[in-house]
Amino acid sequence: MPEPSIHENTLIATLRAQSGRLKLLFLVILAVLVVLNFFIGPYDPHVAWEVFPGFWAGFGFVLAVAMAFVMKRIIAPLIGAPEDIHD
Repeated sequence: MPEPSIHENTLIATLRAQSGRLKLLFLVILAVLVVLNFFIGPYDPHVAWEVFPGFWAGFGFVLAVAMAFVMKRIIAPLIGAPEDIHD
């Protein structure tokens, strides 16, 4: 695998240094979208819950937490098993 260039390293270092600001920026964008959802409803909701403001934001958050839990508690131990487990 080739070594990352100096520009990639500085980009990653810059993003890590600004992680607090980026997190705040994403939270503000999410809040704005949820507030806009109070005024701009879905045109043709496919499920009954779509009419509630912020439904998809909450749904995405719950699923992201669930996937992180499944990956950390169930999948990671399976992947981290010794290679000779079946011998």
